[in-house]
Amino acid sequence: MRITARIVFCIAISAVVADTPLLGQRQGGPSPAGRQGGPPDGGGRGRAGGPQGGRGETPRDRPQARTGTASIRGRVINLTTGTPVRRASIQASYLAEQGRGEVERGGRTTNTDDNGVFELTGLAAGRWTLRASKTGYVEQQFGQRSAFASADPITLTDGQRFAADFRLSRGGAIGGRILDEFGDPLAGANVTAMRLQTTAQGSRTVRTGTSVPSDDTGAYRIYGLPPGQYYVAVNDPSAARIVVLTSPDGSSELQLNGGSTDTPVAAERITFTGNVSFSDNETRRTSYAPTYYPGTANITEAQKLTLGLGEEQSGISLTIVPVKAARITGKVMGSNGMPMRAQVNLMSAMGQGFTPSGGRNGTANDGTFTLTNIPPGTYTLNVLGPNIGAVPPEVASMPLVVNGEDIVGLTIATGSGASIQGMIVADNGSRLPTSSVTVEAVPLQSGSATWAPRDAADENGTFVLEGLLGAYSLRVQSLPSGWIVKSVAANGLDVSDAAMEFRPGDRVTVRVELTDRVTQVSGSVRPNRDVRSGTVVVFADEPAKWTGLSRFVKTARIGEDGRFSINGLPPHQRYIAIAIDYVEQGEATNPEFLQRAKGVANTSFALSAGGQQVLDLPLIVR
Repeated sequence: MRITARIVFCIAISAVVADTPLLGQRQGGPSPAGRQGGPPDGGGRGRAGGPQGGRGETPRDRPQARTGTASIRGRVINLTTGTPVRRASIQASYLAEQGRGEVERGGRTTNTDDNGVFELTGLAAGRWTLRASKTGYVEQQFGQRSAFASADPITLTDGQRFAADFRLSRGGAIGGRILDEFGDPLAGANVTAMRLQTTAQGSRTVRTGTSVPSDDTGAYRIYGLPPGQYYVAVNDPSAARIVVLTSPDGSSELQLNGGSTDTPVAAERITFTGNVSFSDNETRRTSYAPTYYPGTANITEAQKLTLGLGEEQSGISLTIVPVKAARITGKVMGSNGMPMRAQVNLMSAMGQGFTPSGGRNGTANDGTFTLTNIPPGTYTLNVLGPNIGAVPPEVASMPLVVNGEDIVGLTIATGSGASIQGMIVADNGSRLPTSSVTVEAVPLQSGSATWAPRDAADENGTFVLEGLLGAYSLRVQSLPSGWIVKSVAANGLDVSDAAMEFRPGDRVTVRVELTDRVTQVSGSVRPNRDVRSGTVVVFADEPAKWTGLSRFVKTARIGEDGRFSINGLPPHQRYIAIAIDYVEQGEATNPEFLQRAKGVANTSFALSAGGQQVLDLPLIVR
């Protein structure tokens, strides 16, 4: 049978979240993190409906925390000096069940007094998160061992008096000056500290802390940073309003400020001193690309800065890079030959996204769109049409290489996309209760122009997914009790730990095999005298399996009783297990982290189908 869907093995780029030794210094608490340079978050859309989600929650909508008889009392001190941290903000948030998880619903706040002491009373029994923060310090959640690590909530009972002390660390700082290409200070540029995080989509840049503007001397200072490795990025918000026109012989320039690259200067000829004439087909557009330290528009050429606990690095100055920024225009046409209003998104390999100008993320009513100020690079242009009722949206995708020249007059024809005809079966031939099972195709490339079809399997275990375009992984949910996914095959090829890439017109047969021979790895962790909680990481001793989609890497939190349990690892000849006081977000599938973990772990074992292993692990404190 011919395989029409290309299989993409998603081996994560070797990216580092903190790049510290496995047994390195303990870090502080969390720091606000958000995407930098990427697309706005967009929810997937159900097969029979429109976009999920609704309006944001306002303070009036937000429910208040439940009241009760429990209380939390504690003290906040400086980690280095031991002195009280006065007027630190303390926030407690109640966790309520929602769907298959928990969400914060309502909260209580207070401040520390002159001795760093705080108290929250009248709290309801249940699960709570507790955070301490103050400007210049690294925010921390109670129980957190690292800035980017997860922490377990605290559980309060009626009448309980819970003690919660914090040791906040001063944040690190990076400072310097931002200059333009002439060496003059650039005021009002946005400067951001970014780190790399390993995800199922590969390495992505993540903003840490808050972007700060440069002042009138070009000076900036980003503060409150946890220890780790960072890129410094600068983006001039006025760049989209600057067009530099250069005459063909390079002898004269005209800079237009406050205008818009959306409006072609070609509408009329511009003539100034010396009778030098500029016309649209003879000129070059220059703009300022997002620039990374020490002064490059390409993040792969950027230099990482390492910050220790509370360390400050000054003199980190960089000159923004003038580039020939491109304008991309085009029109989206439906399969019926008529213009289509659709979502459009231009995405780089590192997750930086661009959407059409004019305050919208899609085309105009006549299907036209314009993307402006696009720096040189390799991109994918994704188009997602509207879906009406149960009909999946038409889609299109086009690779683009931008080299500074405008790309105008693109015509993008959408189509029905690829489809999956799927079947869920049991490996022992038994009949499964599959009516509750759902299958979702999760796009690996996030962005506004994405489509995540899902379907519920019928009583015979069949399902259909349509409108696919690009790379997807399959997520099988609501499995019968005691069953896990054993394998996924696309047209006979095993894609259990890989993504499938679909082109328009592909028709793929998928077979999902379930098994009730579930493996289990459990045991206990010997606590350190100072630390009891942590995470157990179990991973295959095979670097090719260290990816964001791999089933061969799993983690489990260590319970209050020191025990842990991990179910559903595939059979493998050699697994490695290690218990660590904390694991940061994305580290568990980071090849560099796993390589370091392998070097200090002393427990390995084989696992057969349905096999069980009971381990006794020492807790390693980083």
